[in-house]
Amino acid sequence: MATLHSIRRVLARSCASTALLMSCRQAGPGPNADLARANRLPDSATVVTVEDLRSLRWMSGTWVGEGRGVRSFAERYTFTNDSTLVADLLTDVSGDSVSQRVIFELRGGQFVGRRPGAEWVASRVTPDVTTFAPVRGARNFIIWRRVSPDEWRTILRFPAEGERRVLVREYRMRRVR
Repeated sequence: MATLHSIRRVLARSCASTALLMSCRQAGPGPNADLARANRLPDSATVVTVEDLRSLRWMSGTWVGEGRGVRSFAERYTFTNDSTLVADLLTDVSGDSVSQRVIFELRGGQFVGRRPGAEWVASRVTPDVTTFAPVRGARNFIIWRRVSPDEWRTILRFPAEGERRVLVREYRMRRVR
């Protein structure tokens, strides 16, 4: 598992190359504030508690996602216990078949999401905004932003790399059940 120092080093490189954000250190009010916060870890490791995870229970259910340039997709979020959230990418809304799974687990005060070959760690957990930074095998930052009980946004931010510019994808998630 990557150390906090190595995560900060990756985040610092990402912040330095971002033209999209005015500053990674100061996230003022506005639409880019959550993106700026997603690009950095706090001065000390974020400690997540079971109580913090309870504030995310609104995510439980099946959701349809839509975004510019992509076909709609379905995801199901299930808390299997107080410290584990399972996110399933479904082949359709019926939920009969899972094409990909990410398991988010609270371990040692860190909320970590894992799928084969990739890992993210939560850098912020609140009832309305949760951010994840890539740790291993992943390049993108993840932001979950609650809009209402039946709608939220997933924002994926891929840092600039070589000639490729920063890429931000936003998906509108609507509750199906």
